[in-house]
Amino acid sequence: MGNAAPALAIVYSAKAKRELDGIWDYNADFYNSAQHANEFVDFLRSEISSLAVDPERGKVIENNPKFRYLLMKWSTDGYGHIAVYRITKDTIRISRVFHTSQDLQNKMRHAARNELCIFGSQHAPNT
Repeated sequence: MGNAAPALAIVYSAKAKRELDGIWDYNADFYNSAQHANEFVDFLRSEISSLAVDPERGKVIENNPKFRYLLMKWSTDGYGHIAVYRITKDTIRISRVFHTSQDLQNKMRHAARNELCIFGSQHAPNT
């Protein structure tokens, strides 16, 4: 049996949690279905959870290489959602979750600067 690396903990920022709540609200209203909203947010959380064992699955953000993003699509056509995260020694820190029609670069402009606010007053561990 191989020596697989242990799974990393997934930690959501308060902002990412609010964004997931907003995605749930939008889907429940748009589709008039709490069940659909639950299934869709469960899908997003499952995709994000997969980063615990494959953290480099997402792509590096070119102008901010400490961060990566994961594209998550419910179907093969149309839009999707993006989770922005940072890999630390023992965690995957989810900073943002948003629709692909939103501007990734604009959202990332403030992410690094606000990392202490996003994850609390402790210094973020080195990668």
